[in-house]
Amino acid sequence: MPVIKPVVTSQQEGYKITFSEDDPAGTIRHWPQTLMAMVITRTDTLTGEVTPADNKSFITTEEEPVCIVPDISAIAYGTFIFDSNTADFLTLNINEFTDPLLRGVLWVNMYENLVNWMIAPAAFYKAIFTSLEVENDLQLRNYLAGLFSSVFWDFLSAEERDLVAADAEKMLWKKVSQTSDPSVQRTWFSLYRKIAMTEDGMTNLIKIWDSTLLPGGLKLSEDELCTLTLTMVLKGYDNPEKIIAGQRARITGNDRLLQFDFVVPSVSSNQKVRDAFFTSLSDPMNREHEPWVIEALGYLHNPMVAERSEKYILQSLEMLEEIKSTGDIFFPGNWIMTTLAGHHSAGARATVEEYLDKHPGCPPDLKLKILQASDHLFRRASVINDP
Repeated sequence: MPVIKPVVTSQQEGYKITFSEDDPAGTIRHWPQTLMAMVITRTDTLTGEVTPADNKSFITTEEEPVCIVPDISAIAYGTFIFDSNTADFLTLNINEFTDPLLRGVLWVNMYENLVNWMIAPAAFYKAIFTSLEVENDLQLRNYLAGLFSSVFWDFLSAEERDLVAADAEKMLWKKVSQTSDPSVQRTWFSLYRKIAMTEDGMTNLIKIWDSTLLPGGLKLSEDELCTLTLTMVLKGYDNPEKIIAGQRARITGNDRLLQFDFVVPSVSSNQKVRDAFFTSLSDPMNREHEPWVIEALGYLHNPMVAERSEKYILQSLEMLEEIKSTGDIFFPGNWIMTTLAGHHSAGARATVEEYLDKHPGCPPDLKLKILQASDHLFRRASVINDP
């Protein structure tokens, strides 16, 4: 897709804003479209239709812009890159926009700029933390919950995460405790469960597991309790055998019990157990229940424990062709996406590079799936190597 950036030219009578268009593939492709741009100065906000890469299509302002959003229509196509002034302005002021649709568009653009490392993860995290505290639009709040988990685990460094974890847990626990709408409370708790990592956070999780109830009396479903159990074991709960046995005794359906037992080895703290589980996936018979496999891979490669699972990446790549021939049409993509999603190290990137270099005949569809799943690894590398 095109990469569209603002170009500000200082003139005697003010400032002229145009928009460049680049093709990341390095070809001469052009995407004819009209953008609805928004330009904010210290005293005014202007919107207008502009055509990318057309010097005759522009917006003028008397004052220097403090924020330029290439498109607010939510229908234009491309990656819209911010300048540093815009990134700073939006991370500090995004909650000041009263229209929820506009806020949603801005958050989509903000996340694209985070992924492209045009916004610092710590600044993005601070902005989304504040937004989650006050956002009232249900659809947008659910979207922000997903972004919050992503920036927390995928973009913050371990040191940054340690610094903010306690405050994040306190804010989310307050939401869980004060919400009366069942569906909203479940959303808040799901996010809390994902990010809880302090001693206080784990204490709250085990209290909920013991009672099977959220604050206010909402009962968790069997699936939610299974997920909670596996999450606590993954995060180092100090008596995993007890909690696993306790959850097994609660499960009423045979299929659910089989699924639970299948996934449990993926969260084990015992390396030999995890190794044996991963090795078992080499047998197509053990991949028969594909959703179970994807669930287990999600735990096995969770970013909290990704370092210990990095060694499985190469074999996972080598298994792709067989998985394609024995599984559902979507299984290879889900397999490699789930495998790589939690990894962010240079070693993980090197493993993918080595595999692609040694397999020039990799089927094009599988190569594209690998490139898509490892995109975050190469974006991070480009920032580190070319600051």
